[in-house]
Amino acid sequence: MLKELINRLYHSKNFKEIVSNKGVNLFFTGLRGSLSSLVIACAYKNQTKIVYTSSDTAKLFKIKDDINLILGNESTVIYLDEFDEEYESEITPLSTILKKLSADNEFILLTTPKTLEKPIISEELFKKNIISLKKGEDYTFENLIQNLLEFKFTKKKIK
Repeated sequence: MLKELINRLYHSKNFKEIVSNKGVNLFFTGLRGSLSSLVIACAYKNQTKIVYTSSDTAKLFKIKDDINLILGNESTVIYLDEFDEEYESEITPLSTILKKLSADNEFILLTTPKTLEKPIISEELFKKNIISLKKGEDYTFENLIQNLLEFKFTKKKIK
C-alpha cells in the first residue's frame, strides 16, 4: 500500500514539477497528516538537502517520526529547536547540529522559522574556529583562555 502511494506521488504532476525545479525554493500547501512526511521523504530521494519549517513544533516531531519510519534511517532527519546563547547547555546541541550539517552531504532539517531568525556564523568560519582537545595531550590553560577570548567569549559566573 505504501509503495503504491509513493508510486502515485512520484508520477503526479505536482511532484514532477518539484523534481524539475531541483527542489529549490519550494512552498507546499494543502498537505495534511502524514502526507507532508511522505512528500518530504520522496523529495529527499531527488534533493538530498532539505530544510522544512513549521511554527508547530508538535507537527515537526510527528513529521520527524514519520520520515524516519518511511526512510528507515534515523540519522537523516535533524530537529533544530530554538536556542539561547545565555545558557551553555543549549548551545552544545546547536554546535553538534552545525557540525553535522557542514559535514554531511545529505540531511533533512526540521525547524521553526523563529529558530532560523537567529544569526549564526558561516560554515567556513565555524570550521576554522573549532578547538580540538584530545585525551592524553597537554594543553596550557592560558592558550585555551586566549583562544576563547579571540572567539569573543566572555567570562560569566555560573549560577
